[in-house]
Amino acid sequence: MTSYPWVYMALALLLVPLATAATPRMLVYKNDACSHCGPYLQQLFAMLEENGVAADQVVVRDYLNSPNDRREVAELQARFGVPLDMQGHMVAVMDGVYVLEGHVPLSVVQGYLNAPKPDQPVVVYQDSMQPNVQTYAVLYAGKRQIYAVNGEPVTPPSEDYSKYVIPAILLAMTGLLAFLGLKKNQSSNGQNGVEMKRKKHG
Repeated sequence: MTSYPWVYMALALLLVPLATAATPRMLVYKNDACSHCGPYLQQLFAMLEENGVAADQVVVRDYLNSPNDRREVAELQARFGVPLDMQGHMVAVMDGVYVLEGHVPLSVVQGYLNAPKPDQPVVVYQDSMQPNVQTYAVLYAGKRQIYAVNGEPVTPPSEDYSKYVIPAILLAMTGLLAFLGLKKNQSSNGQNGVEMKRKKHG
């Protein structure tokens, strides 16, 4: 049987770009209604290119005008456990482990880009559109901490209790509905008793 090794080499070369495209270094969900996102993304892409991330390794989607992309963002934030108060108007996922919410300072993004990949997801939040922000928030391993832009911690790590809020609300609503149902039954039974007494003495 004749072997054609050049055929396999050609197929391998064709599959390399496909593999690269399937796993972008950064996936960005931008808000097209935000006038600040365009300039921020231009600076972000320039920084990425300077650090060896080619343009074809970055995918940008406008979730504001796409129901499918909005659903992806919601699923992504749920999967990474992003609390409501850390959800920005723009979301980027870098290297499959960093969730960048809002306009995270470029120096912070560059630091994570060049750092060893962590063993757990990291949520980084800074949604201010001011040019000279001083701090940003990080959620890692269930602990939330505020850092200065230079990397110095501003607050000690604290437990993220936001994940308990929705279950607590649902539990409270269940209890309230059960209480209201009990009161309604008691009121109905009381009215039935009065009617029975009236009929008896009538």
